[in-house]
Amino acid sequence: MMESDNYRKYDCLYEVEKVFQWDKWAKELPYLDFHRDWLVRAIPAFHTGIIRYNIKHKKKPNAHVSIYFDAYDRAGCMDMKPYWEVYPHNDDVFRCYMHETDKLIEAIKQSFKEQP
Repeated sequence: MMESDNYRKYDCLYEVEKVFQWDKWAKELPYLDFHRDWLVRAIPAFHTGIIRYNIKHKKKPNAHVSIYFDAYDRAGCMDMKPYWEVYPHNDDVFRCYMHETDKLIEAIKQSFKEQP
């Protein structure tokens, strides 16, 4: 890869960082108290998410939960407020506002209960 290609990538990344205010969200996102039986992998953001996690259950190897944080309500379903989304949940998705971390954790637990 040519050096100029690397510079273009960094320039693009810098612009994305500014647009999505990564510094702001790094300070404002709440800590999450994940269950000790969960394996949590942070993955790069895509689509509407600022951050995403894939979660597996140590005792249920086929169970999997996906959560993401949408800081700008790009999906237009949470009154333009930052929120978490959990999938799957009751054959659909579950959403809660950014600071409703207890609800988020309960929704993840429920998702695991629903899966074999």
